[in-house]
Amino acid sequence: MTRDTVLVGLAVVASLLTGCGEVSPPSPAPSAGVPLEQRIDAVVQPLVDDGWTQGMIVGVLQDGKEHYFSFGSTSSEEATPPDENTVFEIGSITKVFTAITLADMASKQEVKLDDPVEDFLPDDIKIPSPGGKPITLESLATHTSGLPVISANFWVDGDKIYDNNAAGLRWGKYSEAQLRDYFNAPSPPLDDARKYVYSNLGVGLLGHALERESGVSIEQLIADRVCGPLGMKSTSFTNEPTATGHDADGNPVDLWAERDSVLGGAFALRSTCKDMLAFAKANLNPESSPLEDALKSALQSRAEINELESTAFGWKRNKHGVIYTVGATGGFRCALFLHSVTKTAVVTMANTQVGGGTGGRAALFDAFTGSLLNVTLGVPPLEIEFPSPAPSSGAAIEDFIGAYRPEDGSQDPSFPIRVESGKLLTIGPGKMEMRLWPKGDSMFFLRSYIAEIKFLRDDSGDVTGADLQFEGNRVRLKRFK
Repeated sequence: MTRDTVLVGLAVVASLLTGCGEVSPPSPAPSAGVPLEQRIDAVVQPLVDDGWTQGMIVGVLQDGKEHYFSFGSTSSEEATPPDENTVFEIGSITKVFTAITLADMASKQEVKLDDPVEDFLPDDIKIPSPGGKPITLESLATHTSGLPVISANFWVDGDKIYDNNAAGLRWGKYSEAQLRDYFNAPSPPLDDARKYVYSNLGVGLLGHALERESGVSIEQLIADRVCGPLGMKSTSFTNEPTATGHDADGNPVDLWAERDSVLGGAFALRSTCKDMLAFAKANLNPESSPLEDALKSALQSRAEINELESTAFGWKRNKHGVIYTVGATGGFRCALFLHSVTKTAVVTMANTQVGGGTGGRAALFDAFTGSLLNVTLGVPPLEIEFPSPAPSSGAAIEDFIGAYRPEDGSQDPSFPIRVESGKLLTIGPGKMEMRLWPKGDSMFFLRSYIAEIKFLRDDSGDVTGADLQFEGNRVRLKRFK
């Protein structure tokens, strides 16, 4: 496959596939004659077989018809396959719904897009004005407010090892008091340039502002103004998921159950594949929707992200008509891709946090869904690596237990490695414990990041250190205990 045949020109793909050529519009390919089910299966089944996800439902909207393809199971304890009515947490896809709610309120002149967000918050929450310009509702919806990805007081300092259950509790219980403490505390200056900076905090703040203005919770606003009019009966903050979530290493995790967070507009929705295709259909044909004005407004490109992409209201767009949004929680990962030219949509819903939370491997899942859009349109799939775990080489993994530090003498970070139940574990960014998966002789990889580690031995066969390649950086580690 030549890379200049790739349809989906995602910024993440451009960064991962260095030297990627000009992105081309769809063109006929030999795969177009293969039944759609076989094309989808060829891309998805290896991901399930290699344990990257416990289960997945793929929905395709093409030529006005809905198609659903099921893989794996809804939990590791039973063989029930997911279907179009299985409920998943959809994470940051919620942001598009919050932004459409803003667009609807603006179209009805209840708010203005250029209203400063501070106008809708308590007087004792001091919102900064980067470069002397107020943070507006529109800038929050487009991730151009200058606010960071999350507030500095979201995580508690200390040596506690976090897991996805702890993260879910933090998302679910973040309060207005914490919001006040964050904005009123001294903090580094925000970016005056107002460039695109993805911000969970920003869209969460937007949702809180809208609920304060309307006197209705952001959950109810989304229900009344988006889900209700579009007939999405299985989409809400409280709809009980029927799939069990799993972290990137396949461990079952709790649902992000608490729903009283002021950041709920950034992450809290749960939905089904059937509802997501209804949402896709409305956005591909806004003129036929009861939300025509709001959807058209939300789909407009409003700021450049890079030379390939722009941001709309919660959506990203590229120059070939691809519009997409992605989301994850501690145990789920979902993505929705639209192709406005052919009125085609693909939604993927996995009951595993495929690729972890924030690393390059997570971005690969977004490209994976783009690849499914490719094959749906008869274009060759992207070349995306999700490594297959290797069989045990027979080497005792206990040999690798210890603590490792960069050989250049720096004391931080350190990489503690231990064994539990026959699994090799380490602590990664964010103090999350992760499994090291076998790839070859003395070589392992992480599922949460694009990372490999090869352990080194001396002439006596003792492990003395390791070569670590982590998200494009290479570090020589020395074992010190």
